[in-house]
Amino acid sequence: MQSSRAHRLTITLLDVEPPVQRTIEVPGPTTLGELHTIVQAAMGWENAHLHAFETDGHRYGTPGLELGFADENHITVAEALPRKDSRLIYEYDFGDGWRHEIKTEEIRGTTPDTELPRVIAGTGACPPEDCGGPWGYADLLEVLSDPTHPDHADRLEWTGGPIDPKAFDLTETAARLRD
Repeated sequence: MQSSRAHRLTITLLDVEPPVQRTIEVPGPTTLGELHTIVQAAMGWENAHLHAFETDGHRYGTPGLELGFADENHITVAEALPRKDSRLIYEYDFGDGWRHEIKTEEIRGTTPDTELPRVIAGTGACPPEDCGGPWGYADLLEVLSDPTHPDHADRLEWTGGPIDPKAFDLTETAARLRD
């Protein structure tokens, strides 16, 4: 196997506090369709909703959905994020509107024994699916932090327990990415 180029990407979930970010490395020939699956695992999403990538005025997504997206399987990370500081937007769950900025931090050579994709670092917990987007997540965290709030018990039951929005487990995230 020959060496190739790896793209170190930082994924930042926009409009949430505390910050949620992941740094990953992927092979340059990875398609945006494959990157979608990688982002889902790295962030902790459940892949239960539609998604799209936007770069340079073009939108890419799942082919055949009649949403007017170009086929995400026909463009690679190397093409969409060709140099350091290149950026694109990844939107997940059009109803909740989770927007992520994906930025190229570095492009470097790899050796045949380099395991890719891989997660390098991260901060913050992924918000729960279907909590209402960034604004619903902020409300959820506020309710969960106030045991006297009238909705506290219901939200605590819905989430299955308390949420630590600053939590990030590199080992767990790496295992999800390998799966």
